[in-house]
Amino acid sequence: MAEYFLEPNGQIHADLAFRLGKIIEQYDSVDKSELFNFDSSLCLCILQNLLTIYDEKDKNGGFPLTRENEYYDKNCNIHKKNYLNISKNLVEFDNNESIITVGDFLKNLRNAMSHPTAINLKSKFPSTGYFSNSESKKIKSYTFINSPDVYKSSLRFFHDEKESYNFIKNKEHDFKIKKVGFKYCITNPRITIINLKVNELKKITLKLAKLLSQPVQKNWDGLTFNDNILNIDYAA
Repeated sequence: MAEYFLEPNGQIHADLAFRLGKIIEQYDSVDKSELFNFDSSLCLCILQNLLTIYDEKDKNGGFPLTRENEYYDKNCNIHKKNYLNISKNLVEFDNNESIITVGDFLKNLRNAMSHPTAINLKSKFPSTGYFSNSESKKIKSYTFINSPDVYKSSLRFFHDEKESYNFIKNKEHDFKIKKVGFKYCITNPRITIINLKVNELKKITLKLAKLLSQPVQKNWDGLTFNDNILNIDYAA
């Protein structure tokens, strides 16, 4: 196995994204029966890894593209066309308008995948996490939930009014607080639900892999975007 390519700051993230994208394409070429087709499971694992890379790079100002362009603009409204094909119809529910941009979508998706809890599908307030939706025992889609104010499918409680105030004071959501017995609780928790069909999950995963792979290009200028990057020999 070839050694990982190191980005200028000594990180292997671009090469890892490159290899993960190649793995998706390689799995496509494998003959497999429908019973043993783990395509979406593979994409789930890869997407979680890619979202972790994306999130850390975005927070630390080290995103691959040196400036936003038509291939990536985290502030692009999801009503507009974008490279990752993220659109409003992928958002099943969002009671606090947490998903306005492409960056918002990726952040919610990352939270759902990185902080999974036991989800009670019958609960009015589902916990953070994700699950599959099947038809005739075949997975058709995945649902991702980001609900930071819900704990074990129940409303978040606070011991006193001051504690509840400190929690909500810097958050952009019109929280409703109610006293229940000797405690206080949020009655309108933030809940965001994303639903991705299997093919949508795969497309987003593959495109995110390509986006994060750009630095592996030889003598890359930080701007040039190669949509066929998974076909190159970056060691050449």
